[in-house]
Amino acid sequence: RDYHRAMALAHSGSRLGNPKRDLLSAARRMLRGLIEKDPENPSLWMLLGQCAKVEGQYDVAAKHFRKAWRFRPGSRLLSEAVADALCLGERYGEALDYCRQVLKKDSGHAGLWKIRAFGALRKGDFHETVRSARECLKIGGELYPSVRCYLAAGLLGVGDLEAALEVLEKVTESRFAPMVQELREQAFQQAMAWLQAGKGAGISPERRLTAKRLLKRHFAARQGVEEILQREGV
Repeated sequence: RDYHRAMALAHSGSRLGNPKRDLLSAARRMLRGLIEKDPENPSLWMLLGQCAKVEGQYDVAAKHFRKAWRFRPGSRLLSEAVADALCLGERYGEALDYCRQVLKKDSGHAGLWKIRAFGALRKGDFHETVRSARECLKIGGELYPSVRCYLAAGLLGVGDLEAALEVLEKVTESRFAPMVQELREQAFQQAMAWLQAGKGAGISPERRLTAKRLLKRHFAARQGVEEILQREGV
């Protein structure tokens, strides 16, 4: 009965954007009392971690989620919670290491591949971003539509602009529209930069050809594109 009461307090205090700290504090006190009696109960540690996460205490949340995972190591929900809290706390290297360890034993965990793709992207490891995002999509990543945006960002990072735009065309949910627009703009700016740099600037012929093809297909109506394509003889 005390557990359900603590859970009700935690959920009532965890309203997105408006956490009620008095309810969360009451939930934490109750949970700590329950943990003293049952220290190996993963549900208690999980709920305690959720309270910390709602208040933005991501390091504390990760610690509690790890504790819960230690007592229920096969739980995908808990492994995602650990990795997510580490990323929210900007501990990307630690998050990637944790994902790597878990995925060695559970390579079919699409949610963890998604988090690994995000962590790699934030670290600037674009090759790992692409690999992890593709792995996620291969094993069921349709449940995580944001992973296509991570994949596109990774492809832009490695210079594969055409592949990035092809991926973005498959992102249809309106809530990702701002991210899609931002990534398309990055692709446009990069393509323009490749052509504006001139032929002696170290840009390979393949990249220049890609840029011309991409601008003609996707951005022909943008200001300055017609002029630069005419200059390039397209």
